[in-house]
Amino acid sequence: MYKTIAGLVTGLVVGISFGATVVAPRLEPVLPDTPDPSIRSSSSSVDLATNPEGDGSVQAAKGTSFPATLPEQITQPQQMNVSRPGLEKPIIWNMASLFAANLPAHRAQALSLEKNIQQFTTGSIKINLHEPGALVANHEEYSAVRSGSIEAVFGYSGANRVNSPALGLFSAFPFSPAPNEILAWMRHGGGEKIYIDLNHKAKVHGIICGIAPSESGGWSTKKIETTDSIKGLRIRATGFAATVMESLGATVSEISPNDIGAAFKSGLIDSAMFAEPTADLALGLNNFAAYYYFPGWQKPSTLLELLINLQKWQALTPEQQTAITTVCKYNLQSGLVEADALQFQALKKISAEGVTLLRWPEPVLSAFKNTWQQIARKLTAENADFRKTWNSLHDFREEYSIWQELKEQPPFIP
Repeated sequence: MYKTIAGLVTGLVVGISFGATVVAPRLEPVLPDTPDPSIRSSSSSVDLATNPEGDGSVQAAKGTSFPATLPEQITQPQQMNVSRPGLEKPIIWNMASLFAANLPAHRAQALSLEKNIQQFTTGSIKINLHEPGALVANHEEYSAVRSGSIEAVFGYSGANRVNSPALGLFSAFPFSPAPNEILAWMRHGGGEKIYIDLNHKAKVHGIICGIAPSESGGWSTKKIETTDSIKGLRIRATGFAATVMESLGATVSEISPNDIGAAFKSGLIDSAMFAEPTADLALGLNNFAAYYYFPGWQKPSTLLELLINLQKWQALTPEQQTAITTVCKYNLQSGLVEADALQFQALKKISAEGVTLLRWPEPVLSAFKNTWQQIARKLTAENADFRKTWNSLHDFREEYSIWQELKEQPPFIP
């Protein structure tokens, strides 16, 4: 009996030593001045959602590993013991969200992030998620996380960063490739390093941490049949899409999401681009416009990000960094599976209420694409960061397109 117990104890000691000296060091951390905005009471709540679209602005850390997207591989993260000796209280971070309840796909991923980070770090890090406008003023979230007034923001790359258009290329942009291609470029085509450098230069650390489905092409009170129909069109749009529509002669307003309905009702706008069908339905846009256009050329899909103050990120242990990144991988995987799954039910409800679903006429869609390419060329000539990012993505896509073409198969309906 004595020998048995001694053997067990010896084995346990050896196992712990092996884990501490061999296994733990292999846990690789992933993905690696603006005045402080006024801080608001965290108990306040504002229904107004920060714009879910890019604002025309266009970062990721060394060693980031984006996950495979097979549904059968998606599992809930398990707890990891990342506690530190002598640490009695958890690290508590305040995180502003850009997404309110009327963006269900976005909001669900923010809530998942808040819950799973605490669980996966065994309570050593606690995230307090705040509604848009409750922690800091809308559109000041990026300034706040840069300055350290708040620790983190859950949003999308490029939000509230008008001076850095390159960042929009890491979230969503007109006629962008599918998410798997963007992620392949980031992980294997050099995009990840550019993303890291851009973010770190701005004193923040970004991790791709979710995905939203393709937006609709927009709502309109009248049919848009030719490019002439766009001239004089009063439309709610933001980011690159707003620039495209303005270039084609539309009058653009950047209206807050919860005010879109009132803008339709008052006649301020007769068209609007917002988000995916579930969000459009939640906002009740089907009550104000009769025509619903597809595809959402302006944002085929949107990568979401967790943006963290760089000093706060660097102060974490490698194990804590790994835990946060793993949670973001899970968020991305689940988002890839769930993002599109709920849209058809929303479309059925929208259609049942008398809204006409339409595809953009081919000449109009071509005009959108040609106009965007002109804007991209202009940004490439004027902005060094955009040029570097755009050229990197372009070079990767040229080779990727060969594989894409070879593997394409006709649609199969059982």
